[in-house]
Amino acid sequence: MRRFVIVVVAALALAAGAAACGESSGRASRGPDGTPSSSVPASSRSSHPAAGSSDTSLASGESPAPAGSGASADLQDMLGSMGSAIDEADECGLWTARARRAGGFSDTASSPLGLRFETGLEVVEAEHGFGHDYEWTTRVTQADSESVTFMAGGRVPLVRRVTRDSVVPLGRDTTDTYRRRVFRQDLTWARCLAVNYYIFNGEVNAVQGVTWEAMSRSLFTVLRRGEPVAIGRANEPDPDDWTRKVTFVGTLAPVDSGPRTYQVVLDDSLVEVPSLVARGTLQHGDATESVEITFLDDPAMPLVLSTCCTRGGGRVVRISRPLDPARMERTLEKKRTLVLYRVHFPFASDSILPGSGPVLEAIAGIMRKHSDWRLSVTGHTDSIGTEGANLELSRRRARAVKAALVHILGPAAAARLTTSGSGESSPLAENGTLEGRAANRRVEVRRE
Repeated sequence: MRRFVIVVVAALALAAGAAACGESSGRASRGPDGTPSSSVPASSRSSHPAAGSSDTSLASGESPAPAGSGASADLQDMLGSMGSAIDEADECGLWTARARRAGGFSDTASSPLGLRFETGLEVVEAEHGFGHDYEWTTRVTQADSESVTFMAGGRVPLVRRVTRDSVVPLGRDTTDTYRRRVFRQDLTWARCLAVNYYIFNGEVNAVQGVTWEAMSRSLFTVLRRGEPVAIGRANEPDPDDWTRKVTFVGTLAPVDSGPRTYQVVLDDSLVEVPSLVARGTLQHGDATESVEITFLDDPAMPLVLSTCCTRGGGRVVRISRPLDPARMERTLEKKRTLVLYRVHFPFASDSILPGSGPVLEAIAGIMRKHSDWRLSVTGHTDSIGTEGANLELSRRRARAVKAALVHILGPAAAARLTTSGSGESSPLAENGTLEGRAANRRVEVRRE
C-alpha cells in the first residue's frame, strides 16, 4: 500500500496567463529502511490576503505572514522540487480577488453539516492493500483563533518497490504518527492544498500558505465555479527509470454531471453527504496519469473525501464531530444501544490504539454517574478473513474494551460489564466497499 501524494497547488488564472504557486507537501508509506517511499516538499512563501484587504491588495499579491510559521529541517531539505517543476507567474494572486468578487463566497459561512475545525474533530481514511483495510486517523488536538493543530497516525505496511508501478510487502507493519499546524487565515485564503501530508519525527510543522485535509474556502469557490486548478505530485518514480524521482504536474477541473453524494459514517450513522468530483491529468514528459479527487461539497468545510490515481488511492470513511458525553448518555438512556466508532484497533488485532482514550473515558464517566447501570459490550467486524476468525476477533475486541473500562473505573466495575462478539454476522452496510466495511467494524455498548 502507498499513500498517494496528490497536491492541489493553486487556482489557474488562465485568462491572465497565471500559473500555479509551487507549494506542496506529502505523506507516504514506509520503505524497507523505514524512510518514506514518497514525499512532497513544501514552500514557506505566504499566500493569503490580510483580513479586510481590498481587491487591489489581493490582485497585487500582498499578504501578511503568520507568526511562527516554518518547516522542519527534513522538509526544508526537500523544498523546491515542486516549485522548480511549476513556474510561478506574477499574476498568481489574482484569483483571490476574483474569488472575493464571485457570488456565493463567504469567509464566515457555516457548514450545513455542523462541521468545523475544532478540538476533537476526527477524520478516518481507509485504503485497501495486500488483503487488508488500513486506517489512518486524523484528529484536531488544538484549535484557537490563530491556527488548528492536527495529529494523525496509523499502521502502514513496510514495502519494497520492485518496479515503477508495483511494490511488495515485507510482511510487517509500522506505526506512523505526525502533527501538522494550519493557520486560520490559510483555511480561508491559501492557494495551495496538500493531500496526504507527511511530517517527519513527530514534529509540529506549520507551512504558511498551505492547507491540509480541506481546500481553502476561497480556492474551493473557484473550483466550484468550474474553473480549473493546477495540481502536482512530487517524488514519483520516473517512467523511464523507476529508481529516479520526478514531479508530475497538470490541471484539475470539476466534473459537471449534476449533484453527487458520497457515503460516509458521520458520528454513529452511515449517511450520504453532498460531494464535488474533480478530475485531471498529470504529466511528466510523455508519461501521463489520471487523477480524481472528491471533496465534501460544503463551501464552509470543503474536506478532501477521496483521492484516486492511476495506481490507486484512499477514501475518508468516517467523520466524527467532537465527543458529546451528554448525547451519549441520552442515547443509552433512551435507545439503550450506543455505537462506538472511536475505539480504534489495528487490522486483525485487539490492541486498542492511542486516541481511543476520550471515548472510553466518556463511557466510564457515564457509568460513574449511573452506578446502577450494567452494560454489555459487543464487538463487530467486516467480512475480510474467515467467519471463525472474525468471530473470535470480535470477542477479543469486546474484552479489550471491558478491560480498558475496568482499568479506568477500578476492579469493582468488572461485575457491571459483560462481553460478546458477533463477528461479521450483523453488518450495517455492504462489505464490498471501504466505507461499508468501515461502518461494520465497530463496538456497541448496550444498557441491560
